[in-house]
Amino acid sequence: MTEQEGYLNSILPDTAANLSKTNISKTHRSLHSMDFEPFHVEETSTPGMTMDVYGARFTKNGVYTEFSLDGSLDVTTTASGTFTAPSANPKIDLLYYDMGTDALGITAGAENASPVQPTMPSPVDKIPIALIYHRVGSTSIKNTDDSTNSYIMGRNIRPFLNIGLDKLGAALDCNDKEVSKAIFKDTASKMTTVAASGSSYAIDMETSNVFDITLDQNCTFTFTNPPASGNLGLIILFLRSVTYTPTLPGSIDYRGGTAPTLTASGVDILIYSTTDGGTIYHGADFSLDSQ
Repeated sequence: MTEQEGYLNSILPDTAANLSKTNISKTHRSLHSMDFEPFHVEETSTPGMTMDVYGARFTKNGVYTEFSLDGSLDVTTTASGTFTAPSANPKIDLLYYDMGTDALGITAGAENASPVQPTMPSPVDKIPIALIYHRVGSTSIKNTDDSTNSYIMGRNIRPFLNIGLDKLGAALDCNDKEVSKAIFKDTASKMTTVAASGSSYAIDMETSNVFDITLDQNCTFTFTNPPASGNLGLIILFLRSVTYTPTLPGSIDYRGGTAPTLTASGVDILIYSTTDGGTIYHGADFSLDSQ
């Protein structure tokens, strides 16, 4: 509830349709729907090993999102998953909201005589909601510590306080969305190193775009997961120990229609690009027998 709603709630009557607390509250929310409202948790009416999670309003990937709210924007509740009591020592669990699946999740902490909370997830994809302290053999989760059961030890965690820090601190998945008007500095391309190729190897462009592969036998390569047609997909391939024979995809066009002759020693550095979703790759040698 926002501060304005709290004030209106204190002065308006419960009756009279147009001036009722409920009607004014709904109208206020519709006019100020971008107000942030954190998740909130409470023990269930008959306490057990689940909790009631009250709805929230927040921005997810730039989109205004509501969780556990009915059609008229009234807050409802959603049951958390079931928590498991520890068997030997206390532990601390974390309840979170998964932004990718729009569902609640639980990260279980380690049992310990002096338990510590599990690592907080990155707010890039998960929103921490509450920490729950569990005692051995507990059968219910309470709002406060009764010295016997599990209890909510930290609630209304506000992960958005981290937004604006100078370090991301986690991998960022842009989900194939365009990034514009950006200036990049001190960047690197992720490289996949393969110590032994085996007889076949799939070069997955969703894993990385640079591959350093040592052949330990004749190997057939495939290229997988190129970007959609109309976007440039690029592979930089470092091939080592090519006394063995690499077989590359037949969908590669080379300068003059002739593939480069690979060397038996040193490192061969090859580049492949596609702009049609992998129908055709254009190949070139960047450096042969690099020593």
